[in-house]
Amino acid sequence: MGKAMQPNMEKLSFGELLREAREKSVDRRSRMRLSQDHFASKLTQKLGFIVTRNRVSNWETNKTRIQVDDRKILMAVLTVLHDYGGIAECEEADQLLEAGGYRTLNEEEALKINPEWKPNGLVGLLIESATEGSDSSSPGNPGNGIPSSGPLVENATKQLKKDCM
Repeated sequence: MGKAMQPNMEKLSFGELLREAREKSVDRRSRMRLSQDHFASKLTQKLGFIVTRNRVSNWETNKTRIQVDDRKILMAVLTVLHDYGGIAECEEADQLLEAGGYRTLNEEEALKINPEWKPNGLVGLLIESATEGSDSSSPGNPGNGIPSSGPLVENATKQLKKDCM
């Protein structure tokens, strides 16, 4: 796993984490950190409507927030941060979202940002491990101790699908 944005992340607000990630983001051409103005410009390009430096500032200072149901803006924010190195892993994106009270990335969203990302970290890995090479006559998946079928796997699969919708 890569570095987390900051050790005390759960105590930081969405705005503080956004600012931190933006300040880690670097434009490869100019080799400069993304300013609020440059970040707003990149968001404008992604979204097709104007995002101002003032709007970014208001998000970072928690004066205003992105509406919970405006997933397009949240996805653009995460994509720009990823494209410029402000966030490197799916877990970092999820931590930022959770800090703002937003739903974490589902698989489709994670893959749009980075085709190598797998959302839901351990849960997804457990489900994948539990179902790989499973045999309906086998009580479990030998070698890893994780059941390959049964109510536990079915409930975990249902919860995972529900969380990703």
